[in-house]
Amino acid sequence: MAGHNLRLCLQLIKSDSKQHYISSIGSQRAINRDQLIFVEEIKMALLAKSCFAPGIISFISNLIMSSGEDEDGETSDQEPWVEEYSAGMDHEIYRCRLSVMMENRYFSDLVRLIYKKLKAIVFAIEVSCNQRTIIRMNPADFLVNNIEENKIYVYCVCPDPDTTEKIETLEMSKE
Repeated sequence: MAGHNLRLCLQLIKSDSKQHYISSIGSQRAINRDQLIFVEEIKMALLAKSCFAPGIISFISNLIMSSGEDEDGETSDQEPWVEEYSAGMDHEIYRCRLSVMMENRYFSDLVRLIYKKLKAIVFAIEVSCNQRTIIRMNPADFLVNNIEENKIYVYCVCPDPDTTEKIETLEMSKE
């Protein structure tokens, strides 16, 4: 069957639903392939973080959903910070595969190079190893290797999906 390699991204309300999902598909193997998002876990984590960083919920909400450009297009009489803020509102968070050309580099070096070439801000990495998926925010001293084998993805803030495609195929020179 051609659909056996299909990867799903599933949004569930409570983490208890994971067991229902596993029993409905009849396979623990598929759960390692699929991406499950638990809304309650995300809400509780964000509420906890907002105690230490007021405004983080608004910040993340703005990153998840871009607002587009003003319809009138008039920005000449706006203050510089308003223009910069408006330009930033078009950016969103994307998840993309990491180019195999970035093997054997530290995460901090990848972040710097991707920003320099594409103006995309990479802030986290996802690694699948030993049938577990681990996501880490800014692991600066993490050496990226075995990109294909470990199914390494990065999370970045950029203006459009075209930029993520460039990250996936980025050729790195010996700088």
